[in-house]
Amino acid sequence: MKQLTTKDAANMLGVSPTTIRRYSNSGLLKALRYSPSQHRRYDISEIEQLLNTLIGKGATSKISN
Repeated sequence: MKQLTTKDAANMLGVSPTTIRRYSNSGLLKALRYSPSQHRRYDISEIEQLLNTLIGKGATSKISN
């Protein structure tokens, strides 16, 4: 299970890190906190699910195939 930092998740979705934290706080994106410092990590499958939801609503991403 690959995990991304807040910054990496933001880059993948083409949004700011603040937006990723808002998604997490609102329950739209589940954050994992494994490190002793409790930094947020995001499972890549969660990011992909959110991306599919956003694309369905007309958003674009920065993911290259």
